[in-house]
Amino acid sequence: MIFRFLLLLSILILPIVGIVVYGRYLLGRWLNSFEQKQPPKQITQKLVKCAYCGTFVPESQAYPTQDGYYCSQEHTKL
Repeated sequence: MIFRFLLLLSILILPIVGIVVYGRYLLGRWLNSFEQKQPPKQITQKLVKCAYCGTFVPESQAYPTQDGYYCSQEHTKL
């Protein structure tokens, strides 16, 4: 009697559990593929032109003066 029960369990229940586990695995891979395809967010900075040499530098690295922005302290003195 127990042998028949175990045989029935292995024939019916285990394949169903395997299909459910494999389906969950495939669903996880499918959902992760959407996260990877999104382009990374890029942080943009405003570029300003040096009043002396014309080089463009990020505003956060530029040296602001009354005459405009400069790329280095040396150019602010010239």
